[in-house]
Amino acid sequence: MSYTLFLLTLLYVGIATGRNFRFVSQCTQTIWIGVQGKPLIENGGFKLAAKSSRNVFVPDAWEAGRFWPRTGCRNVNGQFKCATGSKYNGRLQETTILPRTTCTFNANLCPPELQMDDGAGGKVCASVCAAINNAGQRATHQQLQNIYNNEDTRSLVCCSCERSYCIGPHDKFTQGGKCYVERWPRSTDNRRYDEVFKSQCPDANSWQFDDLAKFDRTPGRYVSDI
Repeated sequence: MSYTLFLLTLLYVGIATGRNFRFVSQCTQTIWIGVQGKPLIENGGFKLAAKSSRNVFVPDAWEAGRFWPRTGCRNVNGQFKCATGSKYNGRLQETTILPRTTCTFNANLCPPELQMDDGAGGKVCASVCAAINNAGQRATHQQLQNIYNNEDTRSLVCCSCERSYCIGPHDKFTQGGKCYVERWPRSTDNRRYDEVFKSQCPDANSWQFDDLAKFDRTPGRYVSDI
């Protein structure tokens, strides 16, 4: 049993409180997400129904960890078993045994590093963005406002939209917003981040690197899909 596409979007909802991960499944069947990291979040794993999404909050202390999808999971004689992405430890939560397909997150790098380790099970895609373009978030978290006020740090953290406007159906239409991805630090394998994402999932879109008009940037929303 395989899965079609697994998208993981990471957005900051506030430096002082933690981070939100949004898991968006475009699969036609249920998948089960395994989690590893300290402190352990979601008890090490959770279920994600077909064509559904889920927000997972992680605290500031969670600086690094891994997520990976599992498919075809079921209870067999009291044991939790999966067709892919599991070494069958008998539990919904898996905290020590990793498959070959994982998404590794490291918050100590700037921008936060996401490594997609593609195994035989399918593809894992990721997109990174800070919530600096959300005025409400900046008003709540001064550290975000400081990043936004500095053109250099703003362009390094995320694609900037001049005067707080992004192109979208619910925002004022403003041309000129540019993603300065060429200024970002390189990934660990010395590639630009847009190249990393596109090489993993060429058919996936992100509002940073593609047509901004396709994406809903409704004021007040903390999460934006890709």
